[in-house]
Amino acid sequence: MNSDKISFDKSSFTKYLLGILVFTFIFSSISSILFMSNKYNIIVGKYKKVNINEFVSILNNEKRAMASLKLNEEQIAQLNSKEFMLSTLSKVLYSKLIDIEIEKFVIQKPKKLVLDSIVLDKNFYTDGKFDIKKLEQLLKRYNVSEQDYIKILQESHNKKFLLDTLISVDNINNYSLEILQSEANKYKNVDIFSIEKGRLESYSGEIDEEEIKHYYNININKFILPEERQLDYIKITDYTEEQISKFESLKSKGLSMQEIAKDMNLRVDTYGYLKKEEVDNSEKYKDLPNIFERAIGKISGPKRREKDVYFYCVANIKESRVKDIDEVRRDIKLAIQDKKTEEIRLEAVNKIINDYRNDGFDSEFLISNGFKIKNIKCMTKRDEEYDDGFLISVMATKKGDVTGVFADDKYLYFAFVRAEGALTKDNKQYVNISDVKEKLFEEDNDRLFRYYTNYLKDKKYKLRINYKLLDLIK
Repeated sequence: MNSDKISFDKSSFTKYLLGILVFTFIFSSISSILFMSNKYNIIVGKYKKVNINEFVSILNNEKRAMASLKLNEEQIAQLNSKEFMLSTLSKVLYSKLIDIEIEKFVIQKPKKLVLDSIVLDKNFYTDGKFDIKKLEQLLKRYNVSEQDYIKILQESHNKKFLLDTLISVDNINNYSLEILQSEANKYKNVDIFSIEKGRLESYSGEIDEEEIKHYYNININKFILPEERQLDYIKITDYTEEQISKFESLKSKGLSMQEIAKDMNLRVDTYGYLKKEEVDNSEKYKDLPNIFERAIGKISGPKRREKDVYFYCVANIKESRVKDIDEVRRDIKLAIQDKKTEEIRLEAVNKIINDYRNDGFDSEFLISNGFKIKNIKCMTKRDEEYDDGFLISVMATKKGDVTGVFADDKYLYFAFVRAEGALTKDNKQYVNISDVKEKLFEEDNDRLFRYYTNYLKDKKYKLRINYKLLDLIK
């Protein structure tokens, strides 16, 4: 009897436990659905939402990419900062908004055309012919499949097509062009006042350890040493096919570059340690094999060049690393001192400008304070002698007022606007409508995309950022 009772209790308990597990699973599923509601969205908008789970996943991927550089505790702390989070959020916004536009315009480059562009890509060529091995090496390096690579290229082409559509001059009406032309033909008559930096005070105080650490952590990208590879080579002048056959035979036996050189009475030379950037950007290395895809000790070649033949070998690798703070402490101190010196000098010049303004813009006052004066008539925003930022400031400053302060390597300077007007057709600097159209095509693509995405975010899709939810992310 007791035995049956115990058996029944066990059975009931099992059913009861199973019921709890089922209820927990259902509750968990409902919670997941609730979690996707607007309350848990980082980006909120009619057309696009990004929930906290998706954003945290993207954020963690960004952190892992940086952490692969073997950062120290202080650098890792920077990855957990709000600045890093907001930077990642900005990337997500850009990507999502452009994706929406591409979907709405139904922009999609056909797969066949993408494949054609791959076959025509000169980066995948060897001796004037398409080399499938080079494509396979690229896919292996970035750990992506061929289909993933095609998708990446499609997205890139789609964005380029969208950009080309945005700047198409056929979509710009004459009234818009006339406004741009009017802006281009504005001129100012200015007095430019400049003072040598050396005439102003420098920062002479101490730089404490906390300042050094802070600078190091927020500028960590400046201290990354890229991977370097030592490339050795053997050059055989006036070679014979018998020599190449013997070299290949010895290589197939597993002999090293040095062993082959000794056997064949050849000399091993070296390019030394090379960085990928210098190999990619220098004509000197254009005929080298892709040494950043080669294993240490693996010999490549023969590479024939007229009467010479070359064999190459990666002899050693210096891994990419972040410089330790002690290696760059002196440079950081100098950078901070320079920054503080610029701040002191800027403050001093701004004080003099305020006195100059209060004194009725008397140029003699500035000259007595060490400034030099230069008079310029008909300055336009196309004046090649000055920085674009300064020219924009001059054009935005009204008659009878001063610009902000600017700096070059030697001087601090600003301008006082004496008069303003518009160029006429008889002036050689005059800009006509056709010039405006041409210039529009040369406009900086990145800047256009920034303006466009800001318009999409704030005007077209009116996306909102849930900053309170961001604060909960650790």
